[in-house]
Amino acid sequence: MPRSKYELIARTWNRRVDGCVTMQNNFPENDWKILSQLKPLALDRLCQRILTTSEDIIVRVKEGGYHAAYLKLFKHIQANDKRLSDCFDDWRRSQAFFILANWRREKL
Repeated sequence: MPRSKYELIARTWNRRVDGCVTMQNNFPENDWKILSQLKPLALDRLCQRILTTSEDIIVRVKEGGYHAAYLKLFKHIQANDKRLSDCFDDWRRSQAFFILANWRREKL
């Protein structure tokens, strides 16, 4: 396990001779296994947040009518589908840094 919460991310960076920071193509296998084990938990957490907000929209249906609530719920699901996609759809080791960055943004 990484000693600090940033060590996992720090391992993926490499300095080129010209001074530019680039990302290595290979994410450490052990870290990838840990990330893969955390995936179901992170997915559940994000889905729980999205569904909690969806419940709030449904509970307040009488404030603006059923059609307005439906439209609001539809827009909410569409917007959050992108969040889910960013965090979980491109599940490859070469994308691990971006996965971690998205998880950090979502506070997973």
